[in-house]
Amino acid sequence: MAIRAVFFDFGDTLIDNSSFARKNASRLHQKFLARHGIRLSLARTGELRRRAAEVAEAKHGGTPAKHGTFVYFSEFMRLADPSGKVPEREWKEYYLSFREKWFGAKTLLPGARPLLKFLKRKGMKLALVSNASIEAFERDLATAGISEYFHHLVISEKVGAEKSRFVPYQIALKKLRVKPSETIMVGDNLFEDVHSARLLGLGTIRLDYGNWRRYRRGEYEEADYVAKDLAQVGKRLAQLTG
Repeated sequence: MAIRAVFFDFGDTLIDNSSFARKNASRLHQKFLARHGIRLSLARTGELRRRAAEVAEAKHGGTPAKHGTFVYFSEFMRLADPSGKVPEREWKEYYLSFREKWFGAKTLLPGARPLLKFLKRKGMKLALVSNASIEAFERDLATAGISEYFHHLVISEKVGAEKSRFVPYQIALKKLRVKPSETIMVGDNLFEDVHSARLLGLGTIRLDYGNWRRYRRGEYEEADYVAKDLAQVGKRLAQLTG
């Protein structure tokens, strides 16, 4: 069946969501903790960041609650400061400041705009399907400046479920009036963007970069196609759409 629609994940698919945190988070968190007398190595800080993300996922995975402003960092502080030495007000102020720097560092990934322009010229129906808070999504969309290319936007917080619960995909399919067999999902997360989309019958392309490139690898079947960048995604979609 001919491809009529393409769904895109947002963070680390069209916008760089991870470079700033990957390069700076452990170092900045370490310095913040040291100011309060909590001295951790850089490696230990990074380990606690990973563990905090795992705990947040275990507690809130599949639900918009995972993207609450302080959900991840509260778990990090619980692990790094089990005695509660740092006042909550202070670590929240620090994290809000860190978060603003993170938002300010995000940029549209190379090849994103040409790819969207190409698909629009081809007459493809496009949807942006993201696991995110409404606030983070809207800020990232303003940074990216690509809303004009999409027929519909689906945000997990707004619809009450993440992609692993299928609801965002089902809404996008209904809004665009396309069948799963007519649709390709492009994303970087093997679980949320590949496995979950495939269970509904969508074709899949996975981008092999970003924070999620190794997440749950080996647990699920790989995407129909794996691309190293958006240029390769464009070439594959050109083949699929004729």
